Amino acid sequence: MRFRLASPVALAWAPPAAAAFRLAALLALAWAPLAAAADHTPSAPKLAAPAPSLPAHQLLAPLGIRWGASPQEAQYQLIRGGFKYIGPTELSGNPDHFLHEQRYEGDMVGQHSDHIAPLFFGGRFFSIAVSYSPTPDKPAAMIWRQLVDNLTAQYGKPASISKPQQMVSLAAVLKLLPDGTQKTQLLSMYAAADQNRDVGRYMLQDLEIRVGSWVPEAVWTFSNSATVRAVMRAGYPDQYGLTALKPAVIYADSSLMK
Repeated sequence: MRFRLASPVALAWAPPAAAAFRLAALLALAWAPLAAAADHTPSAPKLAAPAPSLPAHQLLAPLGIRWGASPQEAQYQLIRGGFKYIGPTELSGNPDHFLHEQRYEGDMVGQHSDHIAPLFFGGRFFSIAVSYSPTPDKPAAMIWRQLVDNLTAQYGKPASISKPQQMVSLAAVLKLLPDGTQKTQLLSMYAAADQNRDVGRYMLQDLEIRVGSWVPEAVWTFSNSATVRAVMRAGYPDQYGLTALKPAVIYADSSLMK
């Protein structure tokens, strides 16, 4: 399924500075559908010398890939690390400044993902975007919270984090919506959440996201122009007109876009 950025959840993709608008646009393009490709193990490329260890306030690229690595080097590193290779896609024909994406499946940030996408600009690795699929017993907000907790254990407290609104009555807000299948479905979801105490609060937070009262985002910043973001992606509406939600983690080094 192809996902698009939709307001207000699209705000979670906004870069922290105006100079990073180009990075945000390219990241949005990078979620285009991938061409199907057979799994295979590539021959080992000529690897560059390992990067030296960085101070704690700087961010090493995840999964053993170095910032600036070639697509071939990253592919070899990930397959060697046990990730399932799905396929590549080239998103621009400019031989000097093309955007290239690979896709993998595996475990990352303590969760399984079927969409792990390293991104390359001008042949250099600059970002990796990882999205996760909610299930009935694991709402999107629950996955997002677990991702934030795991990232906090690894990198410390985020530089910024958004929080759900303390609404007096979400049910009262939902009842103000125009009558129709969407309203009926939202009220049904609210009733189910109210009866399920284990995951109910996360189901209610999913509803808050869908009606636009909360945009989940946590951001970690580092001195080497790198960032880590835990965000919520918005997809196409389902049969009830409700936005599909997918939590995501995005690692990026904006200096490689220059």
